[in-house]
Amino acid sequence: MSIGIIGGVVLQYPLGLYSDRFDRRLIILLATFGSLLAGLFLAFFAGSNEAANYIGIFIFGAFAMPLYSLCSAHANDHAAEGQHALVSAGMLFFWSLGAIIGPLFASVMLDVFGPQALFIYTATILAAFMLYTLQRMAARGGVPAGERRMRFRNLLRTSAFFNKLAVPPDDKKDV
Repeated sequence: MSIGIIGGVVLQYPLGLYSDRFDRRLIILLATFGSLLAGLFLAFFAGSNEAANYIGIFIFGAFAMPLYSLCSAHANDHAAEGQHALVSAGMLFFWSLGAIIGPLFASVMLDVFGPQALFIYTATILAAFMLYTLQRMAARGGVPAGERRMRFRNLLRTSAFFNKLAVPPDDKKDV
């Protein structure tokens, strides 16, 4: 579990910064694809090899853990002024539904098909999410970076060195 969470920490900032500069949906698609590939790797190649398990879980966490914040940022790009709390509440509601329903279906899959089914199930959900993301990309254009109401902000103000790493030079005036 720790290795997956550490993986999520490793890519959280880079994916967040890239999503500020490019279409967020493209970064969401990239992170989802990385999660899907890591899930398939874990389902078919890791298993009894401890090193492969660690590597697969690290990569899975690196791409899967930032997905919620990327999706939240995308949703907030489309929120009207004063609607950000409502958007956050809606995101948490649907995340909670997934956190309740997802494990129920996953446990049935594990019972019927064995332990590798967990990541096959996860990869299936991620593939469906990728298709949905592609459909939404075709249906509507992205919010240009200059028109977004909110952008990435680092919250670790205790370290001047980390602040220099996390904020691009042209954005220093906003900090």
